[in-house]
Amino acid sequence: MHPTSIILENILQLVSATIEHAKPLHPDVPIQNQFDDSNFDELDYFLALVQYELDFLVEIPDQLAEDYRITFRQLAEAIGYLKPVEDAKAEEFRENKRAMIRQFASQMLEKIERMKNGTDVQ
Repeated sequence: MHPTSIILENILQLVSATIEHAKPLHPDVPIQNQFDDSNFDELDYFLALVQYELDFLVEIPDQLAEDYRITFRQLAEAIGYLKPVEDAKAEEFRENKRAMIRQFASQMLEKIERMKNGTDVQ
């Protein structure tokens, strides 16, 4: 189990690497209040969480990942209680997470194309 501060730092770094955010992410502001239309949205958030799962071999439950009312600090605290994926299941877990990352990347490219064409309606 990792200390919350390390988990929080890792999550914020992954999210920040995924986005071009004009303002820094705040660990104690609800995640939903930090989404904006152009730089940080649910897709960016999920991409970062899946990358975290892949990097640290931990399965973040959908219910936790989809609760935008919580803060990044609360998310990190909850992740701290999760058990790592068992060694016997690690390779299959990695393959599934890599497939999810490819799917998110494809969705992000589609969104960028729609934005370039002026057809992205949100």
